[in-house]
Amino acid sequence: MQALEMTSYYETLTEAASPLSLSVAKSFLKLTTTADDGLLFTMISAATAWGEKYTGRDFRVKTHRLYLDGFCSVIKLHRAQVSSITSIKYFVDDVLTTVDSSNYYFVKSAQFSEILLKDGKDYPTDLDNIKQGVQIEFATAAYYAQDLIIQALERHVAHWHVNRGDCSDAKDAARVSGATSIYDQFRIERI
Repeated sequence: MQALEMTSYYETLTEAASPLSLSVAKSFLKLTTTADDGLLFTMISAATAWGEKYTGRDFRVKTHRLYLDGFCSVIKLHRAQVSSITSIKYFVDDVLTTVDSSNYYFVKSAQFSEILLKDGKDYPTDLDNIKQGVQIEFATAAYYAQDLIIQALERHVAHWHVNRGDCSDAKDAARVSGATSIYDQFRIERI
């Protein structure tokens, strides 16, 4: 069994709404009409996605699927904070088969989580030799610093709203608005 990580691909299956609601954003911007609701909703969604990518943390509850080419002794889940492992599946003779959950456990961490084998247990060896033949489904919880996240999102969205039409990109808007300085407090640095 390999000790190194294998080629991987993450897919988001479901995600909850942004922690910044439309009503809170409108209150922050002191807007009382519904004229910009569609635009604000789009800005909130874009700012949330950008902030999650920048920090490496999920701001909202999500379900992910990780695809691997095979099993390795330590499987790292580069999402924070993992709340549960739904399933580990692999292909045998073109049939998706579930690994018994009594064979493994996972360790939570602020940076990432790991799936480890229990003593005396092994991953199946009869898996098909195909790309992305192992699928791990897991859930993440919303990051605990919701008040800070909402502040950063408010700043990010406000900058876009006030400067709409100026073609400001997400990175520049986050920096100029001060959102980045908030995100940097809990950002996971990737090497």
